[in-house]
Amino acid sequence: MNHMSAAMEEVPTQLLTVSRSEQKYVLSHADAAALRERISRVLVRDAHGGDAGYPVRSLYFDSLNQRDYSEKLAGVEVRRKIRLRTYDADAPSCKLEIKKKRGAHSEKLSVTVSREEAEALSSGDYSPLLHRLDNVREAGIFYETMALGCYRPTVLVTYNRLAFVHPAGDTRITFDSDIRASEGARSLYEEAPFMVPVLRDAIVLEVKYNEVLPEQVAKVLRPFQLTQTAFSKYSESRPLYRLFDG
Repeated sequence: MNHMSAAMEEVPTQLLTVSRSEQKYVLSHADAAALRERISRVLVRDAHGGDAGYPVRSLYFDSLNQRDYSEKLAGVEVRRKIRLRTYDADAPSCKLEIKKKRGAHSEKLSVTVSREEAEALSSGDYSPLLHRLDNVREAGIFYETMALGCYRPTVLVTYNRLAFVHPAGDTRITFDSDIRASEGARSLYEEAPFMVPVLRDAIVLEVKYNEVLPEQVAKVLRPFQLTQTAFSKYSESRPLYRLFDG
């Protein structure tokens, strides 16, 4: 048994599908602090994050003709993003995700891959996805999309996330801060990549829920008169591409 096969056997092959409504807002640090204080009275902290939150690291891919990025800029109603994501750069596995959006509704297809498989995907080798077909037939969706589009890494995005949850409607509210990006990175695990700030002096608030936002949560948000935005960490993290493509 080779090293790749051994690594594959150690990684769960379960497919995860999540479908829900998602709203985004950009807040000042002062407003975010005030909102966090109010939210903490109604929701509880995510058990995995603690009081300080947790780091998120995502390596985004795009097709050879930059289809996903272009569709986001054009405001296409139905669009997608493909990324590798980890919450611990030392973990032996991470998530490969396809996130599809239709307006404020999002659907995420996620499969666990080993660190070695993630590196293979980043180099343009999609064969690890074929090995998943026996246990996860939907892995073919990842393979077909990435292979036909010649998907390659485009930007590494990192940030800190503080999350709150509420059982009604599987509600989840997150505060994302210190968003940084590296368009030069080609690996989710790249050590000491050159990172640049993406959003200065602001926090990204995300509100996610199934079907209807619980009134108890909506009541907490209402006084802040939030303005919904289409802010995208991925597209905002690609200034070099915009500069040279423009």
